[in-house]
Amino acid sequence: MNHFISIKLINYRVTSMKVFIKYLSTIQSNFDLGNEMKSCNDKKQFKKALELFDKHMKNNIETYSSLVITQALKACTHIKDFQRGSDIHHLISSRIQHDFHILTSLIHFYSYIKNNIPMKAIDLFNKIENPDKVIIIFVFNACAALGTSEALDLTKKTLEKMSKSLYSNSYILSSVLDALMKCGDVKYAESVFNSSTNKDLSMYGAMMKGYIENNDPEKAIELFKQVKNPSEVVFNLFFNACATLGTSESLDLTKKTLEKMPKSFYSNSYILSSVLDALMKCGDIKHAESIFNSSTNKVFSMYGAMIKGYTKNNCPEKAINLFKQIENPSEVNLIVFFLMLVLN
Repeated sequence: MNHFISIKLINYRVTSMKVFIKYLSTIQSNFDLGNEMKSCNDKKQFKKALELFDKHMKNNIETYSSLVITQALKACTHIKDFQRGSDIHHLISSRIQHDFHILTSLIHFYSYIKNNIPMKAIDLFNKIENPDKVIIIFVFNACAALGTSEALDLTKKTLEKMSKSLYSNSYILSSVLDALMKCGDVKYAESVFNSSTNKDLSMYGAMMKGYIENNDPEKAIELFKQVKNPSEVVFNLFFNACATLGTSESLDLTKKTLEKMPKSFYSNSYILSSVLDALMKCGDIKHAESIFNSSTNKVFSMYGAMIKGYTKNNCPEKAINLFKQIENPSEVNLIVFFLMLVLN
């Protein structure tokens, strides 16, 4: 009898050991897959990361580690693959409430995918009792993407409930300002901005962009004048504001600011495109041509600004001749070119 019990006990231990070894093997496999996917994502090889994920999809996704799932969602976010990301969400929905890392990745995913999907990010956010600063930024980004009265209401409520210690975080405040502006509450955004004692360039940028989007470029220009050392982004927004105004005063400001701008910024094609756009919309074709011709690194956005400017200033022949100078124009270039001619 004792001999029989001993054999049974040994068999039980062997079986338990096999299960444990299999469990360890699964953990190691998950760890290896997660790290391999992370390596791909770090190298911006997002499709390759998802190929690795798909290759192992035959296994039960419920056994996948948080690392594997979050890396898959990260890849989906970067390549804006909504279908695949939402499929993953569906497959691991039972784990969301108990896995903070996956929940954060899903909010990030839905915040940055367009087509009104940010609402899902907000739904997920409402399930979190004590969101950290990363998730709070994501939800403000989602509210900005929605730009609705409901999103505005959530932005304000989240801001009110937010820990006061986070009010010194410029990244959070920039996201708040962006959300408020995109939702159309300029006064509330101004109140938040003015009450901040730690304003940085990203906050100035959010306000300037908001003013332009809310058809108040004059305020964007006035705010620009308060910035001591504008970044490339802030300069770009300033020239956008001048282009929106299109007045002799904004032309004068464009020229003066261009003279004071650091020479290193002249290699930034986005800034030069905005400068050309401002000059053209303010009617100074010759100055725009001078800058365009002196540039040694012309990109299509610069050609676009000039072509659009020519058509706006009733110089269609110049627009056509300039388009002919573009080497190997793509189908997109052709579509943009004809749209410029039609819309101006």
